[in-house]
Amino acid sequence: SYGATPITEMVNTIIAAGGTYTYTFTGLYPIISSGYKYNFKAWITVAADANHLNDTAYKTVKLINNDPVTVMPVTEGFESMTGADYTKPEMAIGDNRFLDFSTNTTRGRVRTFVNTGFARTGNRSLTLDQSPFSASAATVDSFIVNYNLISNAANQLRFDFYYFNHGQENNPNNKIWIRGSENDKWVEAYDLFINQAEVGQWKQGHFNINEVLGNALPAQTITQTFQIKIGEEGFTSANAVNPLTAIDDGYTFDDLVLAKAVNDLAIKNILSPAKTGCGLTVNNPVTVTVKNYSNTALNNININYQVNGGAVVTETIPSIAANQSLDYTFTKMADLSAYIDYNINVWVKFAADNYAVNDSILNYTLHNSPVITSYPYLQSFETNDGNFYTKGLNTSWQWGTPAK
Repeated sequence: SYGATPITEMVNTIIAAGGTYTYTFTGLYPIISSGYKYNFKAWITVAADANHLNDTAYKTVKLINNDPVTVMPVTEGFESMTGADYTKPEMAIGDNRFLDFSTNTTRGRVRTFVNTGFARTGNRSLTLDQSPFSASAATVDSFIVNYNLISNAANQLRFDFYYFNHGQENNPNNKIWIRGSENDKWVEAYDLFINQAEVGQWKQGHFNINEVLGNALPAQTITQTFQIKIGEEGFTSANAVNPLTAIDDGYTFDDLVLAKAVNDLAIKNILSPAKTGCGLTVNNPVTVTVKNYSNTALNNININYQVNGGAVVTETIPSIAANQSLDYTFTKMADLSAYIDYNINVWVKFAADNYAVNDSILNYTLHNSPVITSYPYLQSFETNDGNFYTKGLNTSWQWGTPAK
């Protein structure tokens, strides 16, 4: 495929009966430093050979460009890739120099196009699943994203992405791992199953590359062979654009972003109120953990919370030291005394922070219930619902008089 002109040479060597011979052509193929892909076809012709079925061999050889990443952010929506299925381990799939695919059985695959509507944006995405179905053994698929980050080794780096849940179960390889170099051990960065959305929904995931590598034992550094491995383990295929039940397996990934964070502040946790809280009051403290990932102290930080879409409470954190966390309790208490569902949003706002993905925790949910202090406790539901409540998808439970 490097000019389509065949190179023909004569082998003047006698090959013994049942023997083999290795021949090296004198004709050379060009080495292109920026990268290349050559599809080699080699064949032999012998007049006395009447069986031509085994006369030809094929091989693809790639030199994958690994130039340093110098422009941030790096976005990947897979739109330049053709619609294809990949079922064998391969580097630089679809001629995308950043992407490699791996699977541990012949049932594993990654698809750049399944059907219209599978992609979050555009027409392309990556779907990891299995085909045909197997009830006895799961298949582990993964695609690896490769970045030469030697020019960004001293920077704060973040990775965020969207993934769609086709009905994935809790298998041990539904995770994302990273490593500072191709010679380092893989370090878990994100649990896809624990954080996944409901069946048929997209979820945005993100993680702090520096933090994950820094917490590894031993700690790892960012190099020119930095890698991200995105895994999926399942038994069957992803089929429906809008699945209603978890009869399929697989994840679809889209809109990957590698970003450089500057003056990055993050909401790490909501410490109070607890999700399992009960007996909450009119004056309930709201406490959150805020992390400053910058190498300098950041001052006058706007911090906010909102309950059930009501009024926004805004306060100011005077300062957070460089690379430090702060547990902040709002002066304004939250009224969580009613025995209902609560939806709480918390976020920080700092003008010099260029990475907003980790600035908030949204849709933090809890339900307040009364504390039972008198025993024996009896609830007959004759006058009200007893402050019982239901959770789950498409629940049909309700309080009332049953139809006869």
